[in-house]
Parts: sequence; C-alpha cells; structure tokens
Amino acid sequence: MLEVLRNRPYAKLFSAQVIALLGTGLLNVAWGFWLLAWPATKLAGCPAWP
Repeated sequence: MLEVLRNRPYAKLFSAQVIALLGTGLLNVAWGFWLLAWPATKLAGCPAWP
C-alpha cells in the first residue's frame, strides 16, 4: 500500500483528496453545531451572535 505513495504525483493527489475530505467533514460538524446553538442563543438574548 505504501509503495503506491512513492509515486509523487499520486501522493500529492491522494493527500489533497484526504485533506479535502477532512475539511468538508469538519465544516459539516461546525455547521451542525452552529445550527443547534443559534436558536438557543437567540432565545437567551445573546448579542454576540448575528
């Protein structure tokens, strides 16, 4: 498996794909937390959230 990563162009493309998948996953989690927290802060009258 690791022998494939010795091919430099393949390794770059593979790492870019992994980074993109991690980034979109983290973005989805952050978006979910924001959607859960936003109504609660509005009900509490928190001025820090738009």
